[in-house]
Amino acid sequence: MVKIINVLLICVLTLLLLSCTENPPTSITDNSAQSMSSAGAITFIPLPASSSLKKEIQISDSKAIDAEKGGKLEVSDTYQGKNGTVTVSAKLTILADALPCDETLTMTLGEETLSGAVNVIFGPHGTKFVKPAILNIDAHGLDLSMIPPNANVQLYYLNLDNNKYELMAVKKTSFDIKQGQIKCQDGQLPHFSRYAFGYVK
Repeated sequence: MVKIINVLLICVLTLLLLSCTENPPTSITDNSAQSMSSAGAITFIPLPASSSLKKEIQISDSKAIDAEKGGKLEVSDTYQGKNGTVTVSAKLTILADALPCDETLTMTLGEETLSGAVNVIFGPHGTKFVKPAILNIDAHGLDLSMIPPNANVQLYYLNLDNNKYELMAVKKTSFDIKQGQIKCQDGQLPHFSRYAFGYVK
């Protein structure tokens, strides 16, 4: 009898420990350095360092989105880099009837790479877009000298099912190494996730 009780206690403690280590519903784990696409290792494009004490950009926009009408999130920042002015902006359009219910969403942009994230705030775990959200990004003043001439710069999103970055379906992606410009037109973000510009060597 004592052995049965001990075994039950061990099982209960194990379940409690496992539940405590689970990520909260709105968190997104970013393992960019280890993340792989189906094609190979992705090199993510860095943002230029600031010429001031400001080390990185980190901007966000949060809004209550009406599920029936949809809505928009927009973020932008301009700062003085060591080699000139850097401007980064992103707009996320949530289509009408793209959410199962009204939600408060947040979009962040920045950090040390040309990347960001879209989260649902206080929403139910597993909430997904019924229709992909449309993401537009425009960045100027980047140092793209590290990109090989034959590289194909793409916009990736983090697939939370396998924790790997995968190509995002986009209408058009363009980049100009000499001008330091990258643009994405109408990228389709299938669910709340991280997104980032990068290329596979």
